[in-house]
Amino acid sequence: VNGKFPAWNGTSWEGFAWHRKYSPELQMFVVDTDWGVGIIQKGKQINWEGDIKGYQVLKTHRHKLLNLISINEFLRRFN
Repeated sequence: VNGKFPAWNGTSWEGFAWHRKYSPELQMFVVDTDWGVGIIQKGKQINWEGDIKGYQVLKTHRHKLLNLISINEFLRRFN
């Protein structure tokens, strides 16, 4: 807010992680950009089997938990 507070994204990633764990009928991934862009669509996925609570989980398992893809991979899939 007007440069007064540092950037913070909150814990919305936990909702994404919950569906990575419990929603096999979805295909989900995050485009690896500065703030990330989550893509959720009908499909199939291999569900995340690890923990989904706490920032340390995200910090340790970011790539696999969020199913990160590069911008180039995103463009290849959706172009």
